Amino acid sequence: MGFYTESDMDFTPLFNSTSFKSFYIEKSKLYEQVKKDSVKVVEFISVKNKNFNFIECKSSFPNIKQPNEKQAIMKKAMEQALKEAYPKESQKDINKTVKQYFKSDLDIDSQKIYAKLHHSIDLFLTYQLGQECAGADFPSLGNPDVFNAKFSNYDIVFYLILKGDQFSPLACEDIQIVLQKRLKPLKKLWGVDIKVIPEKKARKLKFIH
Repeated sequence: MGFYTESDMDFTPLFNSTSFKSFYIEKSKLYEQVKKDSVKVVEFISVKNKNFNFIECKSSFPNIKQPNEKQAIMKKAMEQALKEAYPKESQKDINKTVKQYFKSDLDIDSQKIYAKLHHSIDLFLTYQLGQECAGADFPSLGNPDVFNAKFSNYDIVFYLILKGDQFSPLACEDIQIVLQKRLKPLKKLWGVDIKVIPEKKARKLKFIH
């Protein structure tokens, strides 16, 4: 794995291809200046054709409808523990408790995604307004032309790329539906298109090796 690696995925194609203008915002001095103030950002920003992409990647993410293997084991263990601790509790109530737990987990992760995208948009615009300087980063972290992009000229797309075979296209679709609801304010304000895709799709889009 090379320098542009996140969640065990190599994003070097974003930086080696002439099709993209990309910047590794999470490792930039631009971000370093503000992260102590609880600012969170996505890993990469990238321009291709008429799309301005904000790219985040994860090796795990909760999904109520289709739990992955680890989540399925956790759910089963929790159900068994609740049965033993509360033998008079009905199976329906136990299932409800477990579902609520995983829903809370999903809410927390969704809120983190919301903050990352929101802060990334704000930080990008802050740079454009001349509030911060990232010039020293450009030789190693990306193409400076990406910061000349005007949102009004592009379709803004947020990609959440999920690593691993447990994230099937159907599982990604379920998570995408949830995130579309959670990120609705940003969708309304900026017209952000929310896409949750598996590793294989990211490879087809030439985001990763």
